[in-house]
Amino acid sequence: MHPALEKLAPIEARGLVNDFSALDDWLTANGLPFSGDIRSALYALASQAPVEVAPPRRVDPRRKDPATLVEFVDRAAALPLRLRQVAAFCLEDGLSLSQCAKRLGISRETVRVHLRRLRAVHRMVQTRDGGSATISGGSIGGQATTTNAPCDG
Repeated sequence: MHPALEKLAPIEARGLVNDFSALDDWLTANGLPFSGDIRSALYALASQAPVEVAPPRRVDPRRKDPATLVEFVDRAAALPLRLRQVAAFCLEDGLSLSQCAKRLGISRETVRVHLRRLRAVHRMVQTRDGGSATISGGSIGGQATTTNAPCDG
């Protein structure tokens, strides 16, 4: 086994296995080629790391079911791309605010703002149209909209 692999902790190996750019940087820094032997050794080392169990998700009973918001996002074609991305990562994939922020390259607070804006648009559309909503020309999240899209509330 290569000396660099011997110095590596199992939790560090798991991080390298899950992040290809970090793995590439680590291989380059240690002068190692990407080979099947190195990869196998990393996977074996990573499997020794303790499994992290995520705490149960806290559910706020005042909030709409995430499935309702996901359905709203799917039907509302006029929503800005960033709201759609945050909804996909947080509501569909179940990522935390921090994980979503890291993936999108924005701050955690910005993710919170996008989620608040998404919920506000959903409430506005529901209130305005009584549950049988369409998003039409106007401004949503600072972006002009021209598409009509039916929405279920």
